[in-house]
Amino acid sequence: MKHNFFLVFLYLAFPCYLIANPTVHDSIPPRTYTAMRTENPPRIDGILDDPCWNEGIWHGGFIQQQPYEGQPGSSPTEIKILYNTNYLFVAIRCYDREPEKIRSIFSGRDQFAGDMTGIALDSYDDNKTAFEFNLSAAGQKVDLKHKGDFEFDLNWNAVWDGRVGREDSAWIAEMRIPFSQLRYSDKEEQRWGMHIWRWIDRKSEESQWTLIPINSPAMVYLFGELNGIRDIRSSRQVELLPYGSVKYSPKLGDNINPYGKTRELFPNGGFDAKIGIRSNFTLDATINPDFSQVEADPSILNLTAFETVYDEKRPFFLESREIFDYTINSDKIYYSRRIGQAPGFVPSIDGENYIETPENSTILGATKLTGKTAGGLSVGIIESLTSAEYSQVYRPGRKVIDTLSAPLTNYFVMRLMQEKNKGNTIFGGMLTSVNRFRADSRIESLVQREAYSGGLDFEQNFKKKTYYVSGKMMFSHLRGSSEAIRSLQESNVHLYQRPDAIHMESRYDTSLTSLSGSGGYLAGGKKGGKWRFHETVRWLSPGFDMNDMGYLRQADVIAQSTQIAYRENEPHKFSRNYNISLSQSTSYSYSGELVYSGGSFSADNTFKNLWGISFYWNASFPSYESRELRGGPALWMNSRHEFAFHGNSNYAKDLSFNGGVHYTLVSNESSENIIFHMELNWYPIRRIHISPFAMYTINRNDYQYIETLSDLPEPRYLMGKLDQETLEFTLRAEFFLNPEISLQFYGSPYYSVGHYSEFHYVNDSRSHNTAERFHTYSDDEITNQVRTNLYLIDESETGMQYTFTNPDFMFGQLRTNLVFRWEYKLGSVLYLVWSHDRTNWENQFMPELSENYCNLNAASGNNIFLLKLNYWFSL
Repeated sequence: MKHNFFLVFLYLAFPCYLIANPTVHDSIPPRTYTAMRTENPPRIDGILDDPCWNEGIWHGGFIQQQPYEGQPGSSPTEIKILYNTNYLFVAIRCYDREPEKIRSIFSGRDQFAGDMTGIALDSYDDNKTAFEFNLSAAGQKVDLKHKGDFEFDLNWNAVWDGRVGREDSAWIAEMRIPFSQLRYSDKEEQRWGMHIWRWIDRKSEESQWTLIPINSPAMVYLFGELNGIRDIRSSRQVELLPYGSVKYSPKLGDNINPYGKTRELFPNGGFDAKIGIRSNFTLDATINPDFSQVEADPSILNLTAFETVYDEKRPFFLESREIFDYTINSDKIYYSRRIGQAPGFVPSIDGENYIETPENSTILGATKLTGKTAGGLSVGIIESLTSAEYSQVYRPGRKVIDTLSAPLTNYFVMRLMQEKNKGNTIFGGMLTSVNRFRADSRIESLVQREAYSGGLDFEQNFKKKTYYVSGKMMFSHLRGSSEAIRSLQESNVHLYQRPDAIHMESRYDTSLTSLSGSGGYLAGGKKGGKWRFHETVRWLSPGFDMNDMGYLRQADVIAQSTQIAYRENEPHKFSRNYNISLSQSTSYSYSGELVYSGGSFSADNTFKNLWGISFYWNASFPSYESRELRGGPALWMNSRHEFAFHGNSNYAKDLSFNGGVHYTLVSNESSENIIFHMELNWYPIRRIHISPFAMYTINRNDYQYIETLSDLPEPRYLMGKLDQETLEFTLRAEFFLNPEISLQFYGSPYYSVGHYSEFHYVNDSRSHNTAERFHTYSDDEITNQVRTNLYLIDESETGMQYTFTNPDFMFGQLRTNLVFRWEYKLGSVLYLVWSHDRTNWENQFMPELSENYCNLNAASGNNIFLLKLNYWFSL
């Protein structure tokens, strides 16, 4: 506990700011707008010449939120809202005193670029969630969901119409929003929260119809009101999106099956359906979903003991995912990438055989029910079934052998959340289950037959959401064969077999056929105003595991963290706004072993010319790392310091950049890590956007884990000095004929080379003295057998002899695609896609990254050509 001086300092130095900080929003009354019904709906073309726009009332009086909060917008903005039985019609006139400077630049859907305006509707009237519809000055759509506390979900895509136009001194946004895309109660007259905003890009100015102070703790509860909407449709619309596709994947080089004809043409089809059960509940269903046009995951070379987490990009799982958000730090009960993941078992083959294994498990079908009752009960349910997958092994002169690689699997998720007291009181629960069927003995020795996890949570807000207390309790229970449960106990998440983990001795049992655990957290603090404070305590028991359906980095943790931050958004002489943050955290195992202790400081500033800088410093104090030796004893780690500096130019210019450097050094070692990164954003013309990104990393680690040799009289945990260089480059280029027709290119080459020297084994893992902690092999003890690519060890003191493979590596990967997208009808899209990927891995070192480039070019690649057409219609 000696490193907790940060915590003591924060408690003593800042109590006055934590209890007495009045917020601006206390005295701002909400505005009200009454919509008018029209029987003559407008044509949506961005020109306000339809007779209906002479009806109703124009509202103005927009107030700046930034940079000068509370002052009138630098240019006026006016709104008018009409409706009929099926649609809400919105007109926003954005005046500009310098109309030639309006930033009208094209971008992809859901990308904020240039001048923008939009409307958000709290149609649930729950003071927490809202549906937002925005248009850029170029006519591109951005739609999103408000999740509360300034959190947004840009993955929500509605089917609605919007166009922009120009007048002499203004640009116009005209929208037609179907009531079927909203969720609301079955009332004769609706009362909704409403927020309308406008962004002037060249000034980084946001003005709002009802001012929401930038230091507010949340957003939706401060919306204005939209009244007057009566007798509209009950949203029971059925929306269907069938698709058909043809994929052509020619096999080249090493990908050609030498023992049989490889399939190259893949026709496919399926559909998505959205059924409005009631005006506030929706059932989504998909049969044989096609995700082939989804962008590939970025290349990552992971040398740690922890799993890499990737972002979800598949549309079905992105829709309404905010209700399934149940996380503690980076750990989550529901990680949708588990559904349809790559098969877990790939049989080994010799050099004469050829194997074909599916890249992913096929999702036979999935349904999702989401919505919220008028009483504030949110419901989310997902049911999904993935097929059994087989690897096909081809042998000379024999028929194909089908080997099960993934069993038929059912995934179930349910989330309930009840809101009371205008959203200030929230409590709920979540439950997930994974059930695998008809698995053979090999599969059953690897994975659990059944996996269940869930939890209960609550949040209580005080003083208009300025202060809060929240908590979560979680549990997990898994069943399977004794081999599968033993493998789970010995995984890097748990490490029951660690020789120095005394508290695990009574828990480690290789005959178990089930494993259970629990976890949770408590948090509280202040989330509004200039001064903010958060305190969190979390715990995860040794047996807790939710990785069949969720993501858990590490069990056996008791941790606390403290953060205090100051935000200044009022412009001063040299600064437009700045933020300062100070934090501290500590983690222990259940036996009281210190596994992390550190503190950090960060600051960022935006200048009046809209350039920005930021600085970050983190200090990690000496502690025991229980995962570094992958099941060996905990390893004492020296303290380390991280420094990062980042800068950016004015993003409102046609050419802008951001870049920085991140440097890490370790005490009493020569270990260091240096990262340089740079990104450009260039609009040569308003219809073209080019964005290259480059990152170069130098990693020098004196004690990088290599492998464990456990079949010796004494186990050897091998480590070595790693010198690694990594170059990553990503190019995105987009051309827009109009908001509906675009051509987009993505290319990402990735190269990494690593060389090991000065090999060691762990002698006394808990020694604070580096020389005692590791034994470095002398030149007499180690011999490099170049011909066999092995190292021969002959220990002089113990007389043990053994070998290990040269761990040097050269890794290269290229992922690229070219996508033509045409939304030929509202909600209906034609895709033409070319994608290419190739990977090269060699167990040797080449000092020049250019050699890696040449070897990657010589490697066999995969080309995929795809034609996909979907058609949206409603019943």
